Amino acid sequence: MNKQNTAQPCTFEERLRAGRFVMTAEVTPPLSCDPEDLFHKAAPLRGLADAVNVTDGAGARAHMGALAAAAILNQAGIEPILQLACRDRNRIALQSDLMGAAALGIRNLMLLGGDDPKAGDQPETKAVFDIDSKALIETARRLRDDGTLPSGRRVAGSAAFLIGAADVPIDPPAGWQPTALAAKVAAGAQFAQTQFCMDASIVRRYVAALAAAGLTQQRLALLVGVTPLRSAKSARWMKDRLFGTIIPDALITRMEQAADPAREGVRLCVELIEELSTIPGVGWGEAITVGDDLIGLASAQGGDAVTAIPSSFIASILKARADKTFTGLGYFDFTWDPPENPLRLDYLKLPGPARGVILKETGMKPGVESVVKTNDVLLKIDDYDIDAEGNYRDPQYKKLSLENLSSRKWAGQEYKFKIWRDGKEMDIVYKLPKADYNDDLVPHQSFDQDPEYVMVGGFVFVQLTESYLRSWGGNWRQRAPFRLTYYSTGKVKPERPQRVVLSQVLPSSLNIGYEGLRNAVIDEINGVKIKQLSDIPEALKSPINGFDVFRFSSGEAVREAVLDASAVDRANTEIMARFNIPQEQVLLKKADPEPTPAPAATPTAAAPAPKAPQG
Repeated sequence: MNKQNTAQPCTFEERLRAGRFVMTAEVTPPLSCDPEDLFHKAAPLRGLADAVNVTDGAGARAHMGALAAAAILNQAGIEPILQLACRDRNRIALQSDLMGAAALGIRNLMLLGGDDPKAGDQPETKAVFDIDSKALIETARRLRDDGTLPSGRRVAGSAAFLIGAADVPIDPPAGWQPTALAAKVAAGAQFAQTQFCMDASIVRRYVAALAAAGLTQQRLALLVGVTPLRSAKSARWMKDRLFGTIIPDALITRMEQAADPAREGVRLCVELIEELSTIPGVGWGEAITVGDDLIGLASAQGGDAVTAIPSSFIASILKARADKTFTGLGYFDFTWDPPENPLRLDYLKLPGPARGVILKETGMKPGVESVVKTNDVLLKIDDYDIDAEGNYRDPQYKKLSLENLSSRKWAGQEYKFKIWRDGKEMDIVYKLPKADYNDDLVPHQSFDQDPEYVMVGGFVFVQLTESYLRSWGGNWRQRAPFRLTYYSTGKVKPERPQRVVLSQVLPSSLNIGYEGLRNAVIDEINGVKIKQLSDIPEALKSPINGFDVFRFSSGEAVREAVLDASAVDRANTEIMARFNIPQEQVLLKKADPEPTPAPAATPTAAAPAPKAPQG
């Protein structure tokens, strides 16, 4: 007998490890003893799907055995993902099937619990469930890595398994933790395939929650389940009857209005796949290399290009921190225009050829008075002349925008500006203000801290941040509600504070009627103006006639909501238990203002986020 492994090249695993976008399909083995019937179903997927799931007793009904079907596909050059369910076998039979799969050259496993037999065509069938899916995952990992069974018996040969688990995506509530999936990853799962989720926004928020829990990137590959819907009726049935399935009502409405629902279902599926493929594959802080050289850390990705923070700039920050001279990054708190209209320079009485830039908005750092003024012409920063396009000649990176000069010194250090004001040239000293995301009306990022939220009777309030807006996808400025993106520019001012949003409503008997309320900007609670999350607990201390009254910003579909204040605590307790939320609010103590910095070493200049091929 030829003992050579008959497995095809494991392109599925290779693509996962390379971090590429992967597509799989699913085949239910036929109710047949003829292998041709199986091949007839699977052959159209050859060359289209990276791998094909072979179900194990799908719907709690008998079909051709999954192990035999996977072996047939493997020999035909269609890479299978073998599903094994705990429902039908005890641990001895499952261990035997794992060894058999390895002997047949089957590498990809999807280890499941299995559907309840009562849902099948033989409801009197007795389910086994001797072990659960987590224990089966651990068994497969132990067989692969240690060559042993749970009993300790040694197993000859090798099992080159890639181990998968099932997952059910949700729109994660505040404080939610993926404990079940984390347990499967700890047991040995390397990838997860989800139930159908036809809402890309929920996928993005779910993936972000997994990333925050440390499950994505190198630890786990996530494959999201999508399906070409056949009709509005079947879509509604799946949404109501198929556990864990997420199908937005808007998609069902689109199916109802389509002249050809089946064709529309395919179009919807393709659109969703295209959108899912845009979820960034490069995370914060991934190392970017060219050859053997580390050039920086990734900060963004688009298409085949990566935007990186230069390693030389990072090194200067690390050195300053080690020397205790780092006082934070700075920025120029003004906007400017190039002098495109020569008449404007004539009006400002600047002699000679066009040069420098005209300052437009100044004093953008909240609470700090700026030494520059509107219509100042900025001619020079330290020893660097500014041309009419707003560029200077950098000694390391050549021609750069003047904005990059702000990274040559730390916050609190001084620059010498040469400006033209009131018909004459003058020198001024400009103290570099500290860059702080909390100065922005909608903060861009918040690093090294837990997400903040406040829950009130199922109403979940969060700060409006750019991270929140990015849950609408890469083109969030167009896709997110305008009433939210409206706030995404500008700095905090006394008359224009940061905004707090009711992100979602977790269902409770207390909030019946408000289930669809989400993404609503809150103005007042019990008559108290809400400028930040920490205002909410204080406002709740003063209910109005026994009720908490929430008033939302103009432009919202619902302008007011009312909850029974006496029932809020009970509702919070019930909701936290139901959704496994550890506490009803997370509010972080704000850091005290930093003292005036001591003189610091000059940092290495940062380039304007160079683009490089992915390393």
